[in-house]
Amino acid sequence: MRNSDQGTVQLIQSDEEFDSLKTEWEELYKTSGLGNPFLSYAWAKAWRSSLCPESRLFILTYRRFGKLNGILPLRLENRFGIRVLRFLVDGRADYLSALHNPSDQESARILYRALAQRQKAWDLAIFRNWNDAILDLDPTLLPRTLLHESEAVIPAPYLALPEDWTELIRSGPPMLRQSKRKASRFARDGGTVELVCGAEPRMVNTITEHFSAIESQSWKFGTSAVRFQSEADKRMLRMLLAPSALPNVIEIWLAFLHENPVAFLLNFKMANRTCYYQGAFDKRTSKLSPGAVLHYHAIKRSWEMGLREYDFMMGDEPWKQGWTNNERLLQQHVVYQPNTRSSVVFRAFVMARAARRKLKRSALASNRRRNTNG
Repeated sequence: MRNSDQGTVQLIQSDEEFDSLKTEWEELYKTSGLGNPFLSYAWAKAWRSSLCPESRLFILTYRRFGKLNGILPLRLENRFGIRVLRFLVDGRADYLSALHNPSDQESARILYRALAQRQKAWDLAIFRNWNDAILDLDPTLLPRTLLHESEAVIPAPYLALPEDWTELIRSGPPMLRQSKRKASRFARDGGTVELVCGAEPRMVNTITEHFSAIESQSWKFGTSAVRFQSEADKRMLRMLLAPSALPNVIEIWLAFLHENPVAFLLNFKMANRTCYYQGAFDKRTSKLSPGAVLHYHAIKRSWEMGLREYDFMMGDEPWKQGWTNNERLLQQHVVYQPNTRSSVVFRAFVMARAARRKLKRSALASNRRRNTNG
């Protein structure tokens, strides 16, 4: 614990201390006004309990006059002797940052200064999925005693929703233009759509099993894209669906064909937008496009609620281009220290990253040649 005339900074490394933050963390989350579920205590707890219980916590907290004004939630990993810091929930979250009280302009700066003061504990910090427009945070807040490289690495496409719905359906992105007709066809063929905003306790297990069953029949099954197949995955989902976890944030869309679940969307309400987080559809029903039907209904409801953005979040998958008309870029900040060990680790990281990109370009070129010759 460190004290100054600006407040108190504490490093949280035990689960008992982490759990004791719940009430204060939830209050700070509301005060921040970001509405970003990835920064909530509920998300951190679900992730920690289900998918990374063995990781080492490295959570920096900042209090001023006894009130929690900032949290930098990190985890510390040891990879081949290299000590790497990442955001605590990195791996299942799209928009990440510190969480701070907007009325305390120095809170975020103090947290990153505290990170620099603990430089003996880590070699490299990799902050992924960082976007200033979403997170109200400026990378220049990092102190000068830390070095960093920033790059825009992943696009996050979104659909800007204008005032005129009719015009959007008439001249908007191609998948959206087609989705109204697909929704009508789905209904004619016996399909129904159900919206769940906040799961009742008795529904949590049912929804979890629907997600798992649909995903097991989708293109995702057998790939790294699956999210609801393991018991750990299901546990995390059940924790997030609990009524007390993220009230008024989660929106679930389910499509049924002759009473059988065939598609789902898991969306979030975040500030003035709806965010699409996960979804899947039963590939045996692909001719009826149940996934597109759910997006149509979700987008239309967002527009009716006065929200002006439907965010497809992180990822440059080609299919998203058919739904979107804009994008933001998510940055990766690689932070290191001005000492020999940290600088060497940073250079090794840069070289490994360049090698991965070269392999990826080579694989893409090889695929293009096969497609051309085939």
